[in-house]
Amino acid sequence: MQVDTKTAAETRRRLPEAGLTTLGETTSWADAQIAAVDKPPYWLIEVSMARSERDAVAALKNADGETDETTVWRSLARAWRDVLDREPDRDSEIAKYLYYLGVDDEAPALGSPAELMSFWDAIDLTRDGVYGVLAAERERLRAFLTNRRISHEQK
Repeated sequence: MQVDTKTAAETRRRLPEAGLTTLGETTSWADAQIAAVDKPPYWLIEVSMARSERDAVAALKNADGETDETTVWRSLARAWRDVLDREPDRDSEIAKYLYYLGVDDEAPALGSPAELMSFWDAIDLTRDGVYGVLAAERERLRAFLTNRRISHEQK
């Protein structure tokens, strides 16, 4: 991974927002990137020195370059899939985040707004015993995230 790419920074910026990483993990990532180059960019040093998640996110926005949105969103899909596999009870949290991405039409690389918004209600209504089978809804979410991840990895 190149430390000066906007795509790496944008992916890292979205991870805490999506509940997928902590400030400590973000600053550790920045420290490792700094150690790998002779002259790290200033934004990366700011990330490394961030004292809050908000500061780290603001510094990540300052990375130079162009963002490959498909790579960013597919990386997040992979991370959500890994979380879902480790912690299935976070299904509603993941689905809620996808819902708001759909509402804001923010992640077209993941799918249509309707696709992104289809999981949250289905999972919560199933959890509440209104209809459906929770394992089936989780598998539908897992399959969706897997398909996004594989599409990217095959390129």
